[in-house]
Amino acid sequence: MVVDKTGIECVYDFELQFTSDDVNANATDADSIPSLFTALKEIMGLRLQPEKVCVDIIVVDHAERVPTDN
Repeated sequence: MVVDKTGIECVYDFELQFTSDDVNANATDADSIPSLFTALKEIMGLRLQPEKVCVDIIVVDHAERVPTDN
């Protein structure tokens, strides 16, 4: 989960190309594309910072189909 603490209230539409950090180190195509963390920092000026925060969650522990009159 990512919690937005930027304070930016506008809505932006952007495209970001990145590789996962677990890509094979020998892959030549992956060498030209940065990791997610690098792309966010260098291209957008943002950084992901690990932090423990409280978030609201909903837990559904049981669900049943209700018979309908069809």
